[in-house]
Amino acid sequence: MIVGEPNTVSSSPLKNTSPPELLCNLSPIRPQISPSTVTESNTSSVKYWNKRLGLHESDRTTVRCGEWLTDKHINAAQSLLREQFPLQQGLQDTLLVEQCRTYHSGTNNFVQILYINGNHWVCTSNRFSPAGAVDVFDCSTCSRNSRTLKRQLALILQCPAASFCVRHIDVQRQNGSSECGLFAIAFAYTLCLGLDPSTIRYDQAQMRTHYEACINDEEFEMFPTLPYHHRQAARQNRVKSEKQLRIFCKCRLPWDKDDTTKGAMIQCSRCKEWYHEHCCNINSTDYTIKKYICDKC
Repeated sequence: MIVGEPNTVSSSPLKNTSPPELLCNLSPIRPQISPSTVTESNTSSVKYWNKRLGLHESDRTTVRCGEWLTDKHINAAQSLLREQFPLQQGLQDTLLVEQCRTYHSGTNNFVQILYINGNHWVCTSNRFSPAGAVDVFDCSTCSRNSRTLKRQLALILQCPAASFCVRHIDVQRQNGSSECGLFAIAFAYTLCLGLDPSTIRYDQAQMRTHYEACINDEEFEMFPTLPYHHRQAARQNRVKSEKQLRIFCKCRLPWDKDDTTKGAMIQCSRCKEWYHEHCCNINSTDYTIKKYICDKC
């Protein structure tokens, strides 16, 4: 039985012409009270902005004061997008994906906003991707080499192949570091319309008022845009970087040396595929096991 670390080096080169990484400096503050925790004893003191969407007045204050959008803001937007585009796959609860639970939507032409690195929102989709690839629309560069992004994408795709391609798309960059949620929603709505966000420049100054108006109307419309004619033509550098992500095991997740929940990785003696100890109910410290044969073999 071979116990160790699988080779995760991609055979395809990394093409990266992006500017130096701009990191979000602060983490979005999760609300103390969510819709599921409001009880009869405290509903009288809760003032709602939009009760059907589970948004309180404090959530509207967050939008107006230029603070980070929380999962409540993002999920409210995705809920409305599901209603407006009932055939669109994806748009699931961001916390379910972040916590790597089961993904409850199809993966053919999906659109999904993800929360990564504990402080950043990105939009992902394969609507404009070739087979075996997924696109990341990020208004900064926080998603580059993000292990939380890789795990969430692998959970969504559950790709049967040995790897899939993650492509970072050249889209508009945010000014500042607290608008990533708004850009992620704008990218998601644009994709639901069947348009490519890389061809559009949004008016960042109007994004917050536009989001508030859409929540008030319970219907999203196209975010205000600015003239950006040179983006309208197809460009060779639309894909800023791309890299093959190797995935393993029954769970079809990438290997993560910092993840201690799944234990060490073991290799099948026949097919040479790597598996997590936890997924196979095996303890690599049991030296009575001479070799491991996976269920498929």
